[in-house]
Amino acid sequence: LNSDKALNFLRTENIKDNIDIRKPTSVPTPVSTPASLGMPNIDILATISRAIVNNKGLNIEYYSLKNGQSQRLIIPHSLVDSGNKWYVRSYCTRRNGFINFVISRIKSAKIINMIADDNQTIAADKEWNRNVELIIKPHPNSKNVANKETIEFEYSMENGQLEVTLRAAEVCYWLQYQKVDCSKNQAK
Repeated sequence: LNSDKALNFLRTENIKDNIDIRKPTSVPTPVSTPASLGMPNIDILATISRAIVNNKGLNIEYYSLKNGQSQRLIIPHSLVDSGNKWYVRSYCTRRNGFINFVISRIKSAKIINMIADDNQTIAADKEWNRNVELIIKPHPNSKNVANKETIEFEYSMENGQLEVTLRAAEVCYWLQYQKVDCSKNQAK
């Protein structure tokens, strides 16, 4: 069992009860997980999951920040947890390409019987199937990080850096979640 699995295990409320680490109500719970905003609707999540498992398309009613409410026909292939939000990686027939949809922005989802073209399957999703290797280092500006050895220790860096391999489709979410400064003027 690695640390990530153990911590995810402890985040689950019924697990806290089952392993008897809850205290009486007058004492704080020794494991606390702040509530997340924008959690997916369980019925929508179940419909998406069924579509993925059965290789089906979905008609969805979706709210985007740029275009507001719209109807979309998507062919989903994977769920993505960015740490902040849940996404469904899908082929979008409107955009003729693969994109991530925020699950909590899906108002309705209905499975449709359709056969995906070869260019609409997970095998055709180049960004999903391509790995990107990142080299993460402590921030070079001592005003932001006064003691880089602390960062190196915290993230188990070797020789002052950490190598991370991610799917290309997930890189932006990971960098945002980890609050990695990717600006060109980091040293200023």
